[in-house]
Amino acid sequence: MITRDDIFRLSVLYKPYGGLSNVALKNAAEMAAFLFDIVDYESSILQQFSPQEKKEKDSWDHSDAMGRYVLIPEVIAPIAGFSASQILRLIRNSLTGRFLNDEKFHNYAYARDIKDIWMTLRKFVSSALGHKYADDEAVAADGYIQNWCDQMRSESGVGMWKFPQSISTMDDLVDIVAMCIHIAAPQHTAVNFLQQYYQTFVPNKPSALFSPLLTSLSHLESYTESDLMAVLPLKAKRQWLLMAQISYLLSQRVQQDGNIVTNAARASKDKDLIIAAAGKGLSADLKKLANVFLENSKGLDDQNTAYNVLAPEHLANPIVI
Repeated sequence: MITRDDIFRLSVLYKPYGGLSNVALKNAAEMAAFLFDIVDYESSILQQFSPQEKKEKDSWDHSDAMGRYVLIPEVIAPIAGFSASQILRLIRNSLTGRFLNDEKFHNYAYARDIKDIWMTLRKFVSSALGHKYADDEAVAADGYIQNWCDQMRSESGVGMWKFPQSISTMDDLVDIVAMCIHIAAPQHTAVNFLQQYYQTFVPNKPSALFSPLLTSLSHLESYTESDLMAVLPLKAKRQWLLMAQISYLLSQRVQQDGNIVTNAARASKDKDLIIAAAGKGLSADLKKLANVFLENSKGLDDQNTAYNVLAPEHLANPIVI
């Protein structure tokens, strides 16, 4: 059975600067048909779930179930050239150790960096929460945690119905809190990394169109290059500059007083001795990561562009810490 950890290990391969490959389908029609097939297949496979598997659908483990029944056998296996069982063995036996350290894969800096930052954040969370909860029973009995789950799922709250109905183990609690930090800091940073390069060239993604949308097939058939150019703000300099500059401003490096390194240093001086100890551990781990990430970047074939996206000093401190 494919576990949540297996899916995480696989996901690190398909992120900015870290993917094994970009799978290109022949054209937009084929892509659309492919997506509809996946949606239809997911709907049909859900009908075959056991009661326990249906319960997973109402939690974050839904992605785990979809990985077992759809992602690996129906999507990845056909394009990878391996069977689903072979892919699973690759994920479990290679990606956890050999893959991330093998010189053959030295260009996958994101995969190496994100694994280490995830483990560092999880260690920090475990250190901070480990003194609060003696065991799984203590986690399950905490009314504040249950209230959090209720608020996250409630339509009058966050409305995130895929959030767990309850959290009853220390491992689950640490995973969820670490994931909140992970999404808000390193993953957010990695996803936003290329937006400046992509969006500051306005034709790539204009935030407004400057001619009416197509209304009929005959209109489409008579569409010319000049019509396409008229859609862009070529004659609207102010709007063009706004579209370009907003992406630029959103891509500014985090200031030193707002990065995760500074926050860890502050936490290490907290009056709460538990938080202080966790902060000191995080500070020490981040210093080690800075050197590890630098070496990963030096190992890239492309030495014209350093890969420092996940360097600790560039990571904004997430408000959830």
